[in-house]
Amino acid sequence: MEVQERAKLWEDWSRNFLVSSPRPMSDTLSHVFMTTVMLELANDPAKTEEMVAVVRDTFPYKVLNKRSEFVGLALSEPAKVFLCCLSDSPGTLVMYVYALRYWQLSNGDKELTVNTLATVFPTGFLTDQSLSDLWDDQKVELEDRTINLLDTLSKDNLQLSAV
Repeated sequence: MEVQERAKLWEDWSRNFLVSSPRPMSDTLSHVFMTTVMLELANDPAKTEEMVAVVRDTFPYKVLNKRSEFVGLALSEPAKVFLCCLSDSPGTLVMYVYALRYWQLSNGDKELTVNTLATVFPTGFLTDQSLSDLWDDQKVELEDRTINLLDTLSKDNLQLSAV
């Protein structure tokens, strides 16, 4: 399967991700969301660093940072903190990264913020069932084996098709 074909599959998968069934946020996640929104609005580097310091050495934060860099996704630090709290597995984080990179390329945004997340997901974030289905949907056959489509695409080949 050629890179262009995989990139087209990524576009289709991303569009499905962005319109998947939302769920209401838990009280805890709502609190984290509001805290990160206020943190971004305050634009206080010391307070931002204080919050990021809580998650910086965690596995989810490291996965998010590495994969975001790998695909060229620019996220504000408060948005990273929120996504780490939203996602309960590395696979979920990776899916959000690829879908958000698609959105970023489609909309010309340079850095995605918590406010951007609210725009992209205005009625809530994905249900566990939607995430499970999307995980299965990004599996593809490549060289006689099933692999994760998302793991085969980097910033060097994530481009929107002209279609």
